[in-house]
Amino acid sequence: MGTPAARDTARERISRGRLEAISDGIMAVAITLLALNIDPPERAPGESLWQAVDGQVLGEIGVFLLSFLLIARFWMVHHRVVALLPEDVSARFVLVNFGFLATICLMPFATELYSGNADDIAALAVYAGAMALASILISALYAIAGRGRSIRVMLVPLIFLAAIPIGLVIGPQYAPFTWLALSLLPDGPRGARRA
Repeated sequence: MGTPAARDTARERISRGRLEAISDGIMAVAITLLALNIDPPERAPGESLWQAVDGQVLGEIGVFLLSFLLIARFWMVHHRVVALLPEDVSARFVLVNFGFLATICLMPFATELYSGNADDIAALAVYAGAMALASILISALYAIAGRGRSIRVMLVPLIFLAAIPIGLVIGPQYAPFTWLALSLLPDGPRGARRA
């Protein structure tokens, strides 16, 4: 049964398997909800289906694919971070993990807002802010897992946020090209050994 201090410590920790299960479930639902935000095109009189798709849906599909790939990348990094953890996870890690998952839950909303208003700087700011916050929180999880802190982890949120001033200058619909720089960065702790 253990001492009272050991029981209290055990209550503050969650098994890694349960943490992975809820995290994977939330990310799977968020990725699924992204597709529900794509509306079928409405054809104008005399317009072919391809013309309607080109005019209405391609932007929505583009933002969907971007969000899908970003959530998939967050999932991969999260998987690597969780693999570093012991079997029992600290309450602090769990709390920050739920903050990270909350930002993942907001991504379908941010995606729909931006895809429907790609020329609006406020929609770009909401989308970029959600992605930047998720990046900051996944970096915090990596630090809590005890694998050190690095200045380069702040590059990802800075790249997301850089789209906002760029959007003010050249237009919000072109600012996401800034995010191509993300493909040049490593996506998290590779080959790290479990604690």
